[in-house]
Amino acid sequence: MEPEIQHPVATALAYLHEEWEQCILHKDIKPKNVLLDSKFNAYLGDFGMARLLEHNKKGHTTFVVGTMGYLALELSHTRKANIKTYIFNFWVMMLKVTCGRRPFKPNLPEEEVYLLDWVWSLHQSSSLPLCVDPRLVEAYDLMQNKLVL
Repeated sequence: MEPEIQHPVATALAYLHEEWEQCILHKDIKPKNVLLDSKFNAYLGDFGMARLLEHNKKGHTTFVVGTMGYLALELSHTRKANIKTYIFNFWVMMLKVTCGRRPFKPNLPEEEVYLLDWVWSLHQSSSLPLCVDPRLVEAYDLMQNKLVL
């Protein structure tokens, strides 16, 4: 069994999605919206796009909100938002931190424009360790990076 990663933002999302009296969808989870205190504890901030939902109900958006590259792929087609579509934001944020590159870079070759496509192609060629930001090589936890990737 793989170890569970305790991440303060993941804990905050679990609380917002499951434990509060209504479900709160943040809708824009990205590094820029994670705040650090003086001890480098992470806190989720900027709830400007947030939406309240009743628990166990699917939301329906009239327009897609969020940041390019962080949006769940199906959201732009179905316009149906739920907890899973916004957990995707968190996962992309974790990939961005692990890989050290933005989720969308239009100036790269077509197969690398989207971070997800690039990571997936390296996974298919059994080259996933190449995804890890070279600046992290000396200081990263191999198991945590494997879980994220």
